[in-house]
Amino acid sequence: MNTRPGPVPDESSLVGRDNELTTMRAIFAATLAGRGSLVLINGEAGVGKTALAEALLAEASGQGTLVLIGRCYDRTETPPYGPWREVFDRAPQDTGLPTLPMAVRPSAHDSEPPLGQDAIMRRCRDYLAALAIRHPLVLLLEDLHWADPASLDLLRVLARGSADLPVLLLATYRADEVAPDHPLHALLPALVREARAARLDLRPLAPAAIGTLVALRYALGAMDHARLVGYLVRRTEGNALFLGELLRTLEAAGSLYWGGDEAGGGPTWMLGNLEGVPVPALLRQVIAGRLARLGDEDRLLLAVAAVLGQEPTFDLWATVADVEEEALFATAERAIAARTLETTGEGVRFTHALIREVLYTGVLAPRRWAWHRRAGETLLLTPHPDPDAVAHHLRQAGDPRAADWLIRAGERARQAYAWRMAAERYEAALILLKAQGADPGRLIELLITLAQMRRFGDTRRSVVLMEEAARMADTLGDVAQAVSARFEAGHLRCIAEANPDGLTAMAEALPKLEALAPDDRARLLALAILNVPHEEQYHRGTVVQWLADAGRYAEAWDLAAPFRIRTAQNSARGLTGLASVHAAMGRPEEARRALAEARDIFQATDQHVQVGGNLVRMQELVVLPFETHLVAERRRLAVEAEAATVRGIEIAPAVPARIVIIELLVLEGNWSEAYTIAAVGRTSTFVGFRHRSLNVFARLSHWQGDRGMAWAAVQDLLVAGPMTDLQGTKLDFSAVRS
Repeated sequence: MNTRPGPVPDESSLVGRDNELTTMRAIFAATLAGRGSLVLINGEAGVGKTALAEALLAEASGQGTLVLIGRCYDRTETPPYGPWREVFDRAPQDTGLPTLPMAVRPSAHDSEPPLGQDAIMRRCRDYLAALAIRHPLVLLLEDLHWADPASLDLLRVLARGSADLPVLLLATYRADEVAPDHPLHALLPALVREARAARLDLRPLAPAAIGTLVALRYALGAMDHARLVGYLVRRTEGNALFLGELLRTLEAAGSLYWGGDEAGGGPTWMLGNLEGVPVPALLRQVIAGRLARLGDEDRLLLAVAAVLGQEPTFDLWATVADVEEEALFATAERAIAARTLETTGEGVRFTHALIREVLYTGVLAPRRWAWHRRAGETLLLTPHPDPDAVAHHLRQAGDPRAADWLIRAGERARQAYAWRMAAERYEAALILLKAQGADPGRLIELLITLAQMRRFGDTRRSVVLMEEAARMADTLGDVAQAVSARFEAGHLRCIAEANPDGLTAMAEALPKLEALAPDDRARLLALAILNVPHEEQYHRGTVVQWLADAGRYAEAWDLAAPFRIRTAQNSARGLTGLASVHAAMGRPEEARRALAEARDIFQATDQHVQVGGNLVRMQELVVLPFETHLVAERRRLAVEAEAATVRGIEIAPAVPARIVIIELLVLEGNWSEAYTIAAVGRTSTFVGFRHRSLNVFARLSHWQGDRGMAWAAVQDLLVAGPMTDLQGTKLDFSAVRS
């Protein structure tokens, strides 16, 4: 009897990956010996990243290693620390292991108070270390290009601390989806430098590898083999996913079939006419072919699942589709056979994000809206609904309740120190609330909150938001919030543009703010968002700092009188300005003490960008001018400044964290790196980074003989050329209490 060979495992993503597998196996062996590592696997969609990672996971699991997986999806649908929540939800929760923070526990609903980013990172690190002591770990994070910034921050911390633990971190991402302003773009070099991450850049399969694959799967004659390989190379360009699907299409079309009799040796694979085969040019066509294998009812139920997300849960799916779960099980089994779904151990997920997209966009819009609304309302009936999921479904349904849930999702993100994600949620809520004609008081709160969330990422936008909040507060007669918003708008102008008008606005608002009653001061939202205690002399300190930065030392010194005495209400910003004055007066020890006290305050409130700036000031105000012989000290400060800036990357501009040590790079002769960083940083919306970058860019361009670029940078620094007023008008602080 002539029997066709049984199903051949899909090896299309592993053929040609011998070097990568060898590298990963060696790293895994080191992990078992107690030396943890991070492996970054990069490549285009369908190139075989997941297959390569899962091949190692299978080997690791077979050796008794604990394997945990977390996947990243569209950030509009997932909470902060999304992939880590998936990892830790599947991890052991045995007695004796440290307790994970609520920010990474999707099933946690206790009343734990909000934690700062430091505490979240520390508790996750402690848990992972305790777990690794029990047995080796392999953690896979899939599709980092979709990761939220908070998840990337946690990856950096855990990768940096896993070197002495039997922990192997694997992460996949698509470099072509990581733009320069993407948080992963700046993080990748840091991961390589700090965690000594191995980078595996998967390229499309070479023609020789495709030939090997064909030989493994099909015993074709020499001429047919060459013809098929050439056809596959032209059509797939080495993409492993396209390659596997195209071969299945050829088999289904009968162009590649089992039969015939080559030289009397029995049946073999035969290759027919390839030209007439309706070959899918794009993966969408492959998906359409997969879906065509299912009945109308199955496709309808899969469309409902596509509305629910990449990994629909059976209970929600059944409710929205209004069918029994048993019917869904049968549909899921047929979809798995058609390779549109795959099992996860606990449920199912779409085998490719594009499959879900094709199904989703194929649904009539009104029907899609109805399904989203039903999904949102179903989630609202659960004991602890996920705010991101509820907000997503209600928003897609055009339901006005989405605004409330977007704000809840924003609050959760903010408490998890995921400021950029919080800003995205607040921004969406603001648009909806304005369209609904919401209460002005609520809009004021949202405007101020959003402005503070955007203060370093899009500072000019923050100015607009704060000024709008001030005008609305005027209309309501809320003097405290109006004057606070105007002060912050001036402060943001200084941050964005070093604009003298901003300093003037702060000076005008300062006496009104210091005259506020304690109750009014306690409800200033602009301070609460920054974790600034209402009793701290924040407003005076901010003016002192900007006066000192402008070189107006006499005014700064007079206004800083309260900060010369150590009190519980001292302002970190005021102490920073006072340090500048001390340094200018030749008093490095006093400057050092003021900066150290300011740093303690910043650290206590998780203001990491300011901590980084403080360390840079210590270097530039004290070490370089007065302690030039302390080379080790200046380098220590540089390392700590960069680390602090990275920890605050959630709210910092999209520039390399090493921008904070750019002057040291110039001083020590690392001109090439300094020039590259300066070229990016000179467009930052944060004046501290922008001016630092322009200064370096101008000098390096001049030293390299490019006078045109040098003068262009100078012009950007001195907006009015030689007539630029660097000092501004002397301010009147006579109305301010001493």
